[in-house]
Amino acid sequence: MGKGLLAVLILLGSSAPALALTPLTLAPTQVQYETGIKLDPVIVDEDMEFWAELDADGNVYMDWSRYNHSEPFTHYKIVRSQTNDKPLYPEDGYIFYTPDIDTLTYTDTNVPVGISHYRICMVAEPKRYCSAEIYPIEKKAILAKDLRLHLSKEANLADIAKIDALKTEGEKSALVPSESELVAPRKPIVDAISSKPTSKGNSSIESFISEYWVQFLALVVSLIGVALAVTGFTVAGAKKKKSVTRFIHQIDDTFASFKWKSKRCEAELYRLHDLIDDQLKNGRIDEGAYELLNKRIDKYLAEIKEIDSLPPHLKEKE
Repeated sequence: MGKGLLAVLILLGSSAPALALTPLTLAPTQVQYETGIKLDPVIVDEDMEFWAELDADGNVYMDWSRYNHSEPFTHYKIVRSQTNDKPLYPEDGYIFYTPDIDTLTYTDTNVPVGISHYRICMVAEPKRYCSAEIYPIEKKAILAKDLRLHLSKEANLADIAKIDALKTEGEKSALVPSESELVAPRKPIVDAISSKPTSKGNSSIESFISEYWVQFLALVVSLIGVALAVTGFTVAGAKKKKSVTRFIHQIDDTFASFKWKSKRCEAELYRLHDLIDDQLKNGRIDEGAYELLNKRIDKYLAEIKEIDSLPPHLKEKE
């Protein structure tokens, strides 16, 4: 039995390098700071829409509503901080800015490990409007897909059989693969163990223990894969549903706000149509949601034409 336990320890010890996980290191997006900026006290805009989410590749996707205040627009500023849970511009710097009032999305592709707080500020110097929404995004050191990749190295598991064979035969030369081994594919680890000689009294016990642990490790890897797949599917479904609900509100609000200004209303609805197209291409909504949102937009476009056809005295004053 002592030799059997020794075999298990050697087996597990030899598998450690094969299953070792290499830490992932990413250079985070450089936070930019500006000096000499003098702005009025921050205005928290409850009507400003801002959304941020971590995708499967470890990037943070963001979108926001268009600037709609009376002061002349200057910039959108995306703020990110790991030390302040209510970041502001310019106090906490910025990772992205644009003077284009129609740029309404950004993806942070170098997200630092840990919890980062994301917010958008819209600057119309000297005023600054910042979103009420602040998203804490947590990025793990190792992504789920990298964990599955490291744990699925079947060739590394086959190398464990060599260590066990070396212990039994006592020959260092067993570490060097033969010419036939370099050409022929390796047998699975379970087959290699079960085909070992059983002339010694403890050989069958050692074979049983080794086979048990290999099967146990295979079961654990399978369960981890299933759990990650189910969790990822559930989270992705919830995010898609929330994204569709958000677009429905935007479409309804746009029509309610601008239906008596037909040209402006049409332009805003077509802009939302383009955003929905991008969401479908990026896999953030499915075909069913895409059709639902477009039918809603088409319905409002038809209503705008009906309103335009009304006599002037029946139209609501702008």
